[in-house]
Amino acid sequence: MSNLQLENSSALVWNIAAEDAVIGSCLIDEQAIERAMRHVKPADFYGSANRIMFGAMVALYDAGTSVDYVTLCSYLERHNQIDAVGGHGEITNRANRTPSSMAVEHYAEDVRECSVRRLLIKAAEKI
Repeated sequence: MSNLQLENSSALVWNIAAEDAVIGSCLIDEQAIERAMRHVKPADFYGSANRIMFGAMVALYDAGTSVDYVTLCSYLERHNQIDAVGGHGEITNRANRTPSSMAVEHYAEDVRECSVRRLLIKAAEKI
């Protein structure tokens, strides 16, 4: 397989619905961030907006601040990242599209699995 094919394959290995659901779960359930963090880290997210949002959520959690729509938006505004995630509307969309936070660990495992696959593809490119 050529490098071009591998690079395209790497880009295809992601689950936008699972990424969005992790973010949405953390917005609708203050305890979901802790459960999600057991499985994923910000770098596991392929979508840059989701990577930024999850990174902000982890920073809020680590600082002892509850994670919700208001605290996330405030954090992103203070760090000049609100536009990078698509604005307030995109954050709202993540919460509105998430039916329940009950499966946040499953969503996070899907995100992590895709991340591992991308890393394996990148490693194969070097061989």
